[in-house]
Amino acid sequence: MITIEVIISLLILFMVIALSSVAMKQLIFVNKQQNIHEENYIAVLNIKDYIDSTICIKTFQKSGQLDSYDFSAKCTQVANNKNYIKDEHTEGNFGETRVTLYKITLTLKKEKFQKAYKYYKTVVRSR
Repeated sequence: MITIEVIISLLILFMVIALSSVAMKQLIFVNKQQNIHEENYIAVLNIKDYIDSTICIKTFQKSGQLDSYDFSAKCTQVANNKNYIKDEHTEGNFGETRVTLYKITLTLKKEKFQKAYKYYKTVVRSR
């Protein structure tokens, strides 16, 4: 005859096994998601480094494929000023160096993944 203690211990054993299984599935899912986000972050940094040398200087739009990601980048001017000078007679933005602030919108696409990132870039031009 099965006593109540045996039934309770079997129930506890079953609950431990079930919760362990659920916890392992969740851990595997979180690990996969972390790897996907890490891969996307590395791709954004690689593409940013790739386009930073020419975007907003030679061209204001760029698109292509890098690391199996399709990307498109658009550069928009936010502000444009000469450097600030302060001396005995004048004060203001009269310098010879022009400083321009751009906002770059970077769109990544890969299979089901599509995301837009925005960052700012400063370009300094001297006469």
